[in-house]
Amino acid sequence: MSTKDAIAVIANRYDGVDFAGDECRLLIIEGLPKAMNLQERFLMSRMGANVLFNERVQTRVVQAIGRCTRSLEDYSAVVVSGDELPDYIADIRRRRYLHPELQAEIEFGVLQSKDTDIENLIENFDIFLANGKPWEAANQMIVEGRSKARQEALPAINDLANAVKWEIDYQTAMWRQDFAAAVGAAERVLGALDDAELRGYRAMWSYLAGVAADLGAKGGIANLDSKARHYFTTAYKSAPDISWMSRFARLQIPEAVEADVVDATLQQQVERMADELSRLGSTHDRAYAKLEREIIEGLAKPETFEAAQVDLGKLLGFISGKEESEGSPDPWWICGAQCIVFEDYVNTDEDGALDVTKARQARSHPDWIRMHIPAATPCTIIPTLVTPARFIRAAAVPHAQTLSLWQLPDFMVFAQTALETVRTLRATFFELGDLVWQMQAAEMLKDRGVDFAGIVAKLTKCRVVDALTHR
Repeated sequence: MSTKDAIAVIANRYDGVDFAGDECRLLIIEGLPKAMNLQERFLMSRMGANVLFNERVQTRVVQAIGRCTRSLEDYSAVVVSGDELPDYIADIRRRRYLHPELQAEIEFGVLQSKDTDIENLIENFDIFLANGKPWEAANQMIVEGRSKARQEALPAINDLANAVKWEIDYQTAMWRQDFAAAVGAAERVLGALDDAELRGYRAMWSYLAGVAADLGAKGGIANLDSKARHYFTTAYKSAPDISWMSRFARLQIPEAVEADVVDATLQQQVERMADELSRLGSTHDRAYAKLEREIIEGLAKPETFEAAQVDLGKLLGFISGKEESEGSPDPWWICGAQCIVFEDYVNTDEDGALDVTKARQARSHPDWIRMHIPAATPCTIIPTLVTPARFIRAAAVPHAQTLSLWQLPDFMVFAQTALETVRTLRATFFELGDLVWQMQAAEMLKDRGVDFAGIVAKLTKCRVVDALTHR
């Protein structure tokens, strides 16, 4: 059955479907064909090995864009949408790896999409479909852009190509349980991976070499035990800011974990912050600026303070939430094995006093959190009062012994510092799995006192019963 005007909706197909000639003149692509399975997602976001999939992702994007243009004479308008694909297409850091023709077409499309409205876009689309003289001027811009563009090779692509043979040999040896041969193949892989962009991938292959050596040692092969420890240590040293690698090292080779290495809690915070920045987009800051403004304005009003506190926690890389139910606490922030649960007494002033009711509520929050929030079950919980009040009622003192205090003016200064820090880090954020950015982010968060461990350390030193004046 055929129809003159129809829409074909095709999910997750980037090749094998072509619409040549007049079959289709408008293609809409939703979403970035990045991680297609859990293994790819793990390597890209948790191993810092995005470079491994650069060519694959680029090929998928180009294939998707070319579904309706199957010859030099064919033409089609392409609309990109979703959270990540427009960022990917418009990012000049990625664009230089594309064919000059596609670079010029994207540059033209980005230019035409700025400061416009839907009526103008439709008018331009009609001119494009007519393919007459009015379109010639636009097409000439693309031709001139194409002549100036140069396609660069994807980073580390030669190293990856050289390592493939030994990667296959490793898999074959592991399948045959020839662990000594597997170690040898892994060593050949590591010898081929020289590019600095491959640091996360080298860490993974050091780990795989260690796995093969460990299995061989358990099977009685002499000297492989020392090799296993060597490669596990090398894996950790190559990428100490990969959180799961750090946890693994603490279990398997505790002597290799140096005291000054960024701790696991901070690593988790940085990874979740990167997730949030990726979700907000990196090509323009409209979504980020909107969230930043909502946090600033929300913290300024008692009725919106809690919602803004939740958003601030998420932006900083914490597990942050708030539940509206009987007996539930105000927002909570969780990171690593610690949880801050808030009692926000912000609808008062410096002359206010913490009464027995609020003190009892705050003291009960840890029990509620343990019972209702699975992520907090193994955590040390720090119940914390946020308030501008300077006093506490005598009757409330016995119930406030475990409460930490975060004076509202201090919290607002912290929030401002935190937002400035995240905005600074966002300026250099490129994509998930960037190990260099993760290391720099961890250092900056710690230096500016917005890392979770630093926050907890300050709160545990400031107790309500010590800081507030008794009445």
